This record gives sequence, structure tokens and C-alpha cells, in this order.
Amino acid sequence: MANSNRSCSVEGCGRPFLARGFCSKHYRQWKKLQPDAPRCSRPDCDAAVLSRGLCENHYAAWRRTTPAYQRYLAERPICTIEGCVAQVKARGLCSLHLHRLRDYGDPRREPISTEARFWLSVEKGAPDDCWPWRGSRKRRGYGKFAGGIAHRFAWQFANGIAIPAGQVVRHTCDNPPCCNPAHLILGTGIDNVRDRVERDRSARGDRSGARLHRDRMPRGATNGNAKLSDDAVREIRRLYAEGGISQTALGRDFGIAQTGVSSIVRHETWTHVV
Repeated sequence: MANSNRSCSVEGCGRPFLARGFCSKHYRQWKKLQPDAPRCSRPDCDAAVLSRGLCENHYAAWRRTTPAYQRYLAERPICTIEGCVAQVKARGLCSLHLHRLRDYGDPRREPISTEARFWLSVEKGAPDDCWPWRGSRKRRGYGKFAGGIAHRFAWQFANGIAIPAGQVVRHTCDNPPCCNPAHLILGTGIDNVRDRVERDRSARGDRSGARLHRDRMPRGATNGNAKLSDDAVREIRRLYAEGGISQTALGRDFGIAQTGVSSIVRHETWTHVV
């Protein structure tokens, strides 16, 4: 009775006291660490003894062979779900229906297939319309599903085969989140690049990153590969404008190629320096 109100001395553990200031779990762990603790009597097992000359694992295996445990199994009630003859694990349910209760909130609910779960996240429309992915998306708009890209799964589910090696799934609609199988075709990486060029989707001209995101692009002397400073660029332009020196000589003096000098004096590069 003196120990009934005591708790395990391990910080954060509120289990009831068993022995040496520990609960049953931490007492077993402490006992295993004692150098003079007796070892399991089973061959090739060096674990500490728990009871009857056996370690924890072998003792549990031995208990399952005892008549008392067999009677317990025989008397254990059957799952309460109609048609199920498995024995109860907890809450009147077998292991299978208990997991369904925890996962879905309903032990009678049948798990859905991966394919069915996939199409639940696709907003289907008319056969010729785009079917956008409603789940999470990657930065460029492609849907994410099961560690992969959603439209690739859509093609595989619709065709019933895996994507052949060396092939990619291309959009005919140029809409990254679209998962309509009618808008998806196979092709190579080169085909995909050709589609981008023919449909004028390349990141060039006014759509290039250097123009769309100037604030993110290191320019001039802030670029780690720059060989010149802003003042050096101004000096090159001043010397060339005064005449009497060639671009080759300027390049030699400033440690750059003649073509680099040409781009500077024609304001094709370092355009931010005036």
C-alpha cells in the first residue's frame, strides 16, 4: 500500500512505481543495463533475464504457449462487426476494423483504392475541358500526388500501364494542373522542348527571368562572376569615346575579352551603369 501513490522517478513518466524508483518499463530498461544481471537461458541470447530465466522477448513467447493464454484466446470475444469472425483487440473490434475506425472514423468503411482516391482530387468537367487538380501543387502549378506529379498518374490510370522508360507525359492544353487524359500524350524530352518553342512558352525576351524578376537577379558588380566594377565600366566607355585606343587594348588593360568591351561600349551589357 505504501507504493500505491508513488510514481516513476524518470522525469516526464507518470506510470505507477514498481521497484527501485522505476515503473515496470523503466525498471526493465535499468535491469538490462546492469553488468551483473543474469542472462537469458536460451542459446545465442545475451539479453538480461526478465522472469523464469528468460529475457523479455523469450518470456513473452513462452507465455503464449501456456494453457492459461490458450484459454484466454479461446474465450476472447469475436469482433462486433457483422460477418467478421476475428477476435477482439480493443473496443469490441478486431485489429482490421479498429484501424478503420481510427483512420476513417467508421469501422465499416471499406478503404478506397489509390486510383479512386486520386480522382477524388480532380475536378472533372466536359470531355474536352481541362480537369484541374484540386490538391496541393508544385511551384509551377503541377499537381502533387503520392510523391509524384498528378498528371503522370492520370495518364497511367487512364491507360492502365506504366509510363515507358525515357518517355514524359505532355500537355496538349499547356495547363500544368490539368489531369484530363484527353489532354495528355506521351513523348520524349525533346518533344516537350519542341512543344515549348512552337507554342512560344520559352522564358525569353520579355518573359525571361532577368526581366520579370530584376530584383532577384544579381547585376553588375554584385554578380559573383563579375570581373569589373561599375567605375571600371564607366572608365572603359569614357576611354573608348575619347578615341585613340582599340577595344582589344582596353580588354587587355582591364582583363576582359574584346567582345566584352564591345558589349559594354554598345550598352548591350551593364545597362544599369550610366
